[in-house]
Amino acid sequence: MKKTPKILITLAVLVLVVSFSIFCTIEINPETIGELLGGLREMESTMQDSQSQEDPQQTTQESPLRAPEEETEADAADPEDWDYEPMEAEEGWVDFAAFVKRVESARWSGVSPDCHDGTSLTTYDLEGTETIDGVSADKITGSFSVDHGDKTQWTLWVGPDGAIMQAVVNGEEADPSFYEMYKLMAVPPLAPFALPDPAFNREFKQVLCGQNVPGWELLSFERNADRVGGKNAYVCVASFKHESYANQTATFTHGDFGTFKILLETYLAYASSTMKTDSIAFR
Repeated sequence: MKKTPKILITLAVLVLVVSFSIFCTIEINPETIGELLGGLREMESTMQDSQSQEDPQQTTQESPLRAPEEETEADAADPEDWDYEPMEAEEGWVDFAAFVKRVESARWSGVSPDCHDGTSLTTYDLEGTETIDGVSADKITGSFSVDHGDKTQWTLWVGPDGAIMQAVVNGEEADPSFYEMYKLMAVPPLAPFALPDPAFNREFKQVLCGQNVPGWELLSFERNADRVGGKNAYVCVASFKHESYANQTATFTHGDFGTFKILLETYLAYASSTMKTDSIAFR
């Protein structure tokens, strides 16, 4: 039987707790974990139908994700130069397969007092392709650490359909039963969409795109034309309240790149937790 390092099991549980506590405060138990993993598989194989939204006024601002040394004056964000309209609310949100196909490297930092002291850092790097069982697979390396301390490191080989074909964690071949969990650890922005509740996820995506949804209090919404990872993007910032967040302010930022969307930042007041994309580079 393939061994799963104890530190990875602990980290996996933390990821589940963090992702689940984003939306509700029920106790995490084995049945709940099973539902989450089942929901992940279902969400990766289907996309919800889109729903129209109004287009707020576009503005321009500088993003910390911009790479100044790589940008020129001609690259400056200008909404009139955009050759696409913002996507419909439920369209384009990347799953693990789409993220791997589009992203070469990324770095995320986070604060979550309920799970760890200090600031965490998660890394993601595409190392190239290798053949696994006769299939060409993307080789992804990543790590998780807190305040640059001891790291949990992993290497994932991902098939064309987004399935993890093989995983090595801290030098040991990993148990396939944890493969779905590794997707959340490798790409933290996927965690808020991991709940197996299609109705809630649909409303959540609508609110993130500035729509007023019954039961949700939309406090503010901004959409700014910007450059993210060297690409044109509409950077959208939604602040809202909902009973699942203890009716305290939650702020989510995502990038709309015209054909796909990626969550960039989160802030949850009730948990004093944050997740921030420090850098991202596309393939």
